[in-house]
Amino acid sequence: MELTQKEKIVVEFISEVMKDYGDGFSDVDMDDITENLKMSQSTAKGVIGSLVKKEVLLTLDVNKENTIYYLANFAQDKELP
Repeated sequence: MELTQKEKIVVEFISEVMKDYGDGFSDVDMDDITENLKMSQSTAKGVIGSLVKKEVLLTLDVNKENTIYYLANFAQDKELP
C-alpha cells in the first residue's frame, strides 16, 4: 500500500511515540500531531482520515472528550514504502 509523504510522516511520528511507551500503544492526539509536525489541523485531519480509511491507524475515544491515534498491529513492524 502506498502512503503519501504526509501520511508517512504521521505514521513515523506515532510509531516513535509507541516505541517510547513500549507497550504497543500511544496517547497521540490531534494536538500532538499538529504541534510536533507543524501541520495545520485541517491537513492533519485529512491525513488521519486517509490513514484510518487505509486501516493503518486506529482511533480510540477517551471519555468522549479526546481521540487518540495508534498504529494497527500490521503497520507497527512494517517498513514504510
